Amino acid sequence: MQIPKLVVFDVDGTLLDWDGNVASSTVAVLARLRALQIPIALATGRPLAVAQFTLDHVGGADWMACGNGSVLFEVKTGRLLRDRCLPEDVVLPVIHGLRARLPGVGFAVEVGDTVLEEPGFSRRVPETNSVPPVSDVLDALPADLSQVRRVIPFHDDYDDRLDELAAIVAELIDDRCQVQFGGLPIVDVSPRGDHKAVALQVLVDHLGLTAADVVAFGDGGNDIEMLRWAGTGVAMGNARPEVQAAADRVTTSVEEDGIAAFLEPLLAAKT
Repeated sequence: MQIPKLVVFDVDGTLLDWDGNVASSTVAVLARLRALQIPIALATGRPLAVAQFTLDHVGGADWMACGNGSVLFEVKTGRLLRDRCLPEDVVLPVIHGLRARLPGVGFAVEVGDTVLEEPGFSRRVPETNSVPPVSDVLDALPADLSQVRRVIPFHDDYDDRLDELAAIVAELIDDRCQVQFGGLPIVDVSPRGDHKAVALQVLVDHLGLTAADVVAFGDGGNDIEMLRWAGTGVAMGNARPEVQAAADRVTTSVEEDGIAAFLEPLLAAKT
């Protein structure tokens, strides 16, 4: 296997363990990538509003795709290569419809560079959001909904049954939207066709590379397209069976330093 020209990491359950820690072996292998001048990209379901917090937490990157690919930007300059929003007329019906269907549901809504969040969201998404929680996102939404990127439902009873929550949400949206979920106990309503692989294709086109030049790591359902797309898709040992089936290779779990276990022997060949 050749040395990659771009390495892409999911964040939660891949770079970060479930306590929010980056293994020392992972830190070392990221430093090795930088020393070899191999670009690093993050591809996460986390919103743009917590991008800087995430970058600081994991030690930085060259590129970052947020919101499951709805946003792609260069870290050094902040230049956006991709930025997509939901159709304005689906935002309120999704919220009203799910509240009627599923009492106790909570919401966060990503609007521009802000996440409007109801209580319960912050414990699900590690963040340093500058906007305090609101009792009802509908009261905080702007009149102009054109900058809403994602509607993010969550529910205490479905933290371990996200596929069921996603199925309920899917019944309330039309074919302009989609529902995704990854390593965090939330689901995302986003524009149809948004996923990490789409954003990463924009990136490799920009860099003059191809998917064959990429090694990508992931563990969640929202990583499946990315793992299939990359020249070498590597699923973590903690990934669900369908995620592992989508990958070219399976490494050890995040708790067993899976990133380092895969990359250290590969990068050792580079002298």
